[in-house]
Amino acid sequence: MKRFSIIVPTWGRPEAVLARLLDSLACLVPAERRLIAEVVLADQNTPPLDRKKMLAGPAGKVFVPVTVRSRGRGGLPGRIAGGKIPLFILAGIPPSVTVAKNSAVSISSAEWLLFLDDDVTVLPGCLRTHAAVRRGLSGLGGLGGRETVVAPDGSVRSTKNGLARLVEKVYARRPAEAAWLWQGRFVGRVTGASFFLCNYDLPVGGNIRADIVRGCHWSLGRDAFDAVGGFDPGYQGTALREESDIQLRVLAAGYENRFTGEAGVLHYRGEGGCQNLAGTLGILRSKLVNETRFQLQHYRRTAFCWFALRTLPHALGNVFSTCGLAPLVWLAAVCRFWYLKHAASARGRWLRMPDTPGAGR
Repeated sequence: MKRFSIIVPTWGRPEAVLARLLDSLACLVPAERRLIAEVVLADQNTPPLDRKKMLAGPAGKVFVPVTVRSRGRGGLPGRIAGGKIPLFILAGIPPSVTVAKNSAVSISSAEWLLFLDDDVTVLPGCLRTHAAVRRGLSGLGGLGGRETVVAPDGSVRSTKNGLARLVEKVYARRPAEAAWLWQGRFVGRVTGASFFLCNYDLPVGGNIRADIVRGCHWSLGRDAFDAVGGFDPGYQGTALREESDIQLRVLAAGYENRFTGEAGVLHYRGEGGCQNLAGTLGILRSKLVNETRFQLQHYRRTAFCWFALRTLPHALGNVFSTCGLAPLVWLAAVCRFWYLKHAASARGRWLRMPDTPGAGR
């Protein structure tokens, strides 16, 4: 039976956040838990997380922690004696999301990979739906599921981005039209001008095509992962767009990405991680560097003005927190993109060794 290796990179979160995720997996019904071959936790923290605190709840009865410092697929045990699931804690990983994910995949063993953010909880039926869709579709690349965002105050927030809300207001006046609009065209869509039209909180029955899916909760076959060479380690700092990058490369390799509303997670945003550094110049610069990398790799031939418009919200949202310097950083990024767009040799050097800030990580 094909099963999942669950890949969870973590940085800057308290143990309670990881415990919530592991407890949600432990509370799945036994038939669904059997779809989990292992959980690989790529711990980028110094000092490492306290495993006892992470496994203080129901997860302690389901998972057996195993600290791993070496790589090499196939050298780790599968099921532990007693029927428990191994929780491999990959320690000593540098603070890089892409390196952490690639390292975690390198020691995993299952044919399917399920990538989860460390601040989500998995809803019942999520793994079962991923497995059912994967069994039923050949040539499937990435499969994303429904994301319900929970704010720190407990309220539920929309997952539509600003452009998606604008499109819906312009083209859809009634709920039925809105449902057709999203399900028919714009679930995880990237336009030719590189604009994202996304809403991942849709109760879509079955599954539909998507250009990209939400990175906090998606699965991928190992064959597709190997075909595209994994995550691009050039995305550093916030690693913004690293998931969209690999998903577009999976599409280009001949696979198909899809979205289903029948597999869901709750995403508890605002607890540690990059939220610790939100609003700083380092975070803004990291986002713009990663946006530049993404644009050069996938949408270099589009007019540079579209890049300027697409990245402008990053600057506008940080004007006050950066004492008015955000627009200048944004303008420098736009000028750099224009130069690299037209200078092939400089572009090649920059993509090989991007000037990517650590953004405090």
